Amino acid sequence: ADPTFLIAPKGTPDQHVGNIPGIELVLPGNGSVYVAGHTNNYFNQRSKYVPKNGKLVEVKQPFNYVGLDSKALKDITIFSDKKLSQEVAKIPAGTKLTVLLNDGDHYLLKTQFGLVGWIHYRPQQLGADLIDGLYFLGD
Repeated sequence: ADPTFLIAPKGTPDQHVGNIPGIELVLPGNGSVYVAGHTNNYFNQRSKYVPKNGKLVEVKQPFNYVGLDSKALKDITIFSDKKLSQEVAKIPAGTKLTVLLNDGDHYLLKTQFGLVGWIHYRPQQLGADLIDGLYFLGD
């Protein structure tokens, strides 16, 4: 039920080299394949794939760019590191924020003032419950 691109060599539609979830596919002509979309992920994720041994293999990124201008649906505390050891700031419910990066269950947020800090968050329900636009597996 989720959008997926099936990539096959020309003239061989049954020989898939890639099965890539996404909504937007970009083929720049350099052999790489770029895909974006809110498909079985928590935000509009962007990925890059390259051919390797007859298959398309994802190029792992150190972080995923989120770039979501949003607002807090509940009070949020951001921290200086992913261990959540030192508080940077509190973001009250209803306040605008930007989700900058994702690293697994950690998100780097920017306050309206420009302070930056991490939260640990894994959406558990359909619909947004902490940050508007960040929700369970694209559903």
